[in-house]
Amino acid sequence: MNVFEYICVDSDNKFRSKIIINDSNIEDVAPIVISSSLIENSVNIYDVVLYPVKVIRNPNYRDDNHWIVLTECKYPNNTLHKNNTRCLLENTIKDNNDTEIGISQEFVLFENEKPIGWDDEYNIAKNNTGKNEFSQHSEKIVNSIIDALIYSEIPVTSVKMQEITGKWHFTFNTTNAVEACDNVILFRYIAQKICFQHNIVFNLHNNPVNNRQCASRCEFSISTPAMRDIDNGLQNIVDVCEKIKLKHLHNYLTLSPNNSKKFTYSQKNDEQCIQVVMQDHKSGFIRDRRCGSDCDPYKVLELLLSNIINSYSINNMAHDLVSLKHRFNYNCIIGDTKLNTSLPLLHQKGAGTQKVKKSV
Repeated sequence: MNVFEYICVDSDNKFRSKIIINDSNIEDVAPIVISSSLIENSVNIYDVVLYPVKVIRNPNYRDDNHWIVLTECKYPNNTLHKNNTRCLLENTIKDNNDTEIGISQEFVLFENEKPIGWDDEYNIAKNNTGKNEFSQHSEKIVNSIIDALIYSEIPVTSVKMQEITGKWHFTFNTTNAVEACDNVILFRYIAQKICFQHNIVFNLHNNPVNNRQCASRCEFSISTPAMRDIDNGLQNIVDVCEKIKLKHLHNYLTLSPNNSKKFTYSQKNDEQCIQVVMQDHKSGFIRDRRCGSDCDPYKVLELLLSNIINSYSINNMAHDLVSLKHRFNYNCIIGDTKLNTSLPLLHQKGAGTQKVKKSV
């Protein structure tokens, strides 16, 4: 007999699960019907169908009988449930499957209502560090998470402690948009379960210590075929950044309430809204750093890729261009719009893939 743990995300962005035990093979995992009250706060009770989209080994049970089943929600008539942002992303990229996505997820481990390893005072300055000696407080938990991801074949590529004690940054292998988001959702579920077993809180809040300088992010590295073009990749990257800039004021709070109204993109440092990473002299990818760590990755990518795919410019968006340019901060963004193509090459194969493992 196999034990299938069906998981989904409810309307409050919390995980819900239901365990089904049967003799089905993992290739034949069937949809299950549940009550809508399990995934949303609703007065009306009706059925919802959980459709399996990915099955992985359950790292809490090291055998061939326990599995985690990632699902998406639909109504019994096969229409999309309002929480089903995964299908919306699939529909957006159906004609753009060559876009490569890399995602980096930040989170903070909490113990006794403060980040693990902090000293007694809730002091940002004293705990704002990435030194190796401070990793000892959470190294056991992080190693358990890494081991579980490897066992379940979730492709993590680098791990590091970042900015404050107890805050960690996991980067996942570059792949297509939907699979990249699936991996992040499964990572969150696995990490949350492991932390719970150790009486540790897996905190995904976008501003966990009430300091915007230490905000937690979910970073999206995006590489389209046009960006990877060895002759015109740089120009295509600039065009994409300009498109995203036009939509920034419309989208910035959706991505994270910690974002500034000012939009920037550059190679200069990693504090830009969009960081441009060059792979060859005229090709590369972008890394969007505006997204909060607790974001819905499917929803964010659907938003970002829609901005990139659609053809528009500020000159055809409205007749009152002066008012529109002021509204979109059009002339107040980066100062120097020229991107430096003479920097040392990074020789990365995809959007966000790194060789470094764990910095502890």
